[in-house]
Amino acid sequence: MSLESKEFSVNGVRYRTTVLDAVTGRRLYLRILKAAAPGLKGMADAKDKDTASAMLGLVAEVLGNLDEQLFDDLCDTLGGVSVICQGDKQVKLTGDVFGMHFAGKYEDLTNWLLECLKANKFLDFLSGTFGHASDAPAKV
Repeated sequence: MSLESKEFSVNGVRYRTTVLDAVTGRRLYLRILKAAAPGLKGMADAKDKDTASAMLGLVAEVLGNLDEQLFDDLCDTLGGVSVICQGDKQVKLTGDVFGMHFAGKYEDLTNWLLECLKANKFLDFLSGTFGHASDAPAKV
């Protein structure tokens, strides 16, 4: 059995990521849910159900609860299963390659990370609130 791979582009750069197996992904998924939980509760309690403002509130809440270690773990784990596609050449997105590739390009890094989260269906818990979060284009 092989795991699914997804290709996507961020700012003109093509990437391919392979979906994590459940053993590798389960704790990351739980940590993402815990980071999102206060924002989701706030949305459920909010009187203003406007989707755009609710999504901004959730994003702000998640970012406020996203600790450095979770961000590092997401980048390291998802970088380990991702490559930069340069024609026929594929460069693994780990270590120094990751560091140099995203140096000074934090918006690109964030959009790459969002695409990897979508590929792993880590954002599907939002689908009941905002439609299919995994189908929406990721852009910061």
